[in-house]
Amino acid sequence: MAHDYTELYNTKMCSDTIINVGDKEFQAHKIILMARSPVLAAMFSHDMIEKKENKISIPDVTPEIFEKVLKYIYTDEVNDLNEIADDLLEVADKYQLRSLKEMCQESLSKTLTVKNALKIMTLADLHSAKDLLEFTIDYMASKIKDIIVTEDFKVLEKSNVTEAFELIKKLSSHK
Repeated sequence: MAHDYTELYNTKMCSDTIINVGDKEFQAHKIILMARSPVLAAMFSHDMIEKKENKISIPDVTPEIFEKVLKYIYTDEVNDLNEIADDLLEVADKYQLRSLKEMCQESLSKTLTVKNALKIMTLADLHSAKDLLEFTIDYMASKIKDIIVTEDFKVLEKSNVTEAFELIKKLSSHK
């Protein structure tokens, strides 16, 4: 089955919908999009313009990232995940691609460092990635002395003292 869906993705044979992302147009199969994403299913199921015109416009994702998402929808695979996991997490959350979101959380937790911890914590919080958030907070709590001297923390401290204070309080009380 995976081979057959990969073949459909590669050939675009019998595609019945167009997805406009930036200046690029992607052909896809409505039924596959609907099966994989509750958000896309809603677009095609309710009385929305997407259903009437068999077209979707996605303005807030780059064509490069969307191409990775579309390939994932068909194949369950993502190339270069560690390099794009932060961008994919956002799209996975928006379109409720649960298994892609889990893959992104796992990838981001493996690439977690003192330098990117604040960014990953913010991303996890923003996209309700609970496992990643918990993992990141644990990591930050164990590395708090190193975290508070990073450039990201200094920027946070200058731009939002209250948020920086709350973060330190949260980390210090975390088990």
